[in-house]
Amino acid sequence: MKILITGGTGFLAGRLAQYLKNNCNHHIFLGSQKKIITDKFYSEFQLVQTIWNSESKLMRICKGIDAIIHLAGVNANDSLADPNLALKFNGIVTEKFIRAAVKSGVKKFIYFSTAHVYKSPLIGIINADTPTISQHPYATSNIVGEDMVLSANKHNEIQGIVIRLSNSFGAPLIKDVNCWNLLVNDLCK
Repeated sequence: MKILITGGTGFLAGRLAQYLKNNCNHHIFLGSQKKIITDKFYSEFQLVQTIWNSESKLMRICKGIDAIIHLAGVNANDSLADPNLALKFNGIVTEKFIRAAVKSGVKKFIYFSTAHVYKSPLIGIINADTPTISQHPYATSNIVGEDMVLSANKHNEIQGIVIRLSNSFGAPLIKDVNCWNLLVNDLCK
């Protein structure tokens, strides 16, 4: 299976790519906005430059891909600082990307969202039936992205899956990854 992981130079993408490479027989492509990546870790994967504002370039990187794991996005801190950017990327760019995936014949699109769509702070019992009431720009922009994926799935255009992560932590594979504002990582650093 050919799998494209967006946000390829990020915290979760690096860990997921390493796991899939070590435990599964899949060909992994890492999508990144960066043109040149010099870290040795990335030499183990096929890198593709992701140009988010071009549908034709998004379609090009989707060609021949069986599944996309969409991890690229604006994080909580940056969403609060620039809610318009969060909505544009987490919502609108995700819609463009899923449309490009559908047109290119991708079979599966997995969107990593956040458990923070439920409420802030995350206290009490929370499950898939809990209403999404958070008004934080990170939450609302991810809901838009989720809706795009679920709509394409509902209309049988692609198998669309949404995963709502709670906070994750651990050492990144690359020390320059933007994950050091997570409490556990910050304490360890």
